[in-house]
Amino acid sequence: HRSYVDAFRRQLVRREVDLSEVNRYVTDAASLRLLISMLKSRTERQILYSLGLLQSARNFDFSAELLPLLEHPSAFVREEAVRTLHALPGNHEQALEPLLRDPSDGVRNAAVEYLCMHDPAGTREKLRELLDRPDPAIRLAAARCAARPPETGVFPSLDLSPGLLGR
Repeated sequence: HRSYVDAFRRQLVRREVDLSEVNRYVTDAASLRLLISMLKSRTERQILYSLGLLQSARNFDFSAELLPLLEHPSAFVREEAVRTLHALPGNHEQALEPLLRDPSDGVRNAAVEYLCMHDPAGTREKLRELLDRPDPAIRLAAARCAARPPETGVFPSLDLSPGLLGR
């Protein structure tokens, strides 16, 4: 077991983990713990790599390690942390509210996607609420989210447009 974890750690550091086989890695508790421990790394590349692998994890709560990354100095890390929230159980909408004002378009877009897609039954209402916000950057991110109908299940219509066009 220890040699497996050591080999896996070396593969992670060298970025040799085959992402096509990611499910094999993130179902094992030892691998999950190792990936989660790498979220505390000082190396942005290691954090991003771990987040990418953890995005397919399910039924494992690592929110204590992931949520602090929403305030990381790197916009890339913040964005990937938001995208990884889908792997966590529960609803983390409240933690994303400050990220709607993030200076990075990528972070803002990822936050809007999570807010709109976390609860598919509430997607239309959440989009409408975001399109009515006074901040044009938030409205634009919401419009981008609405423009991807296969993912959101919401087909933009005139009833969603006033929030974007009316300001």
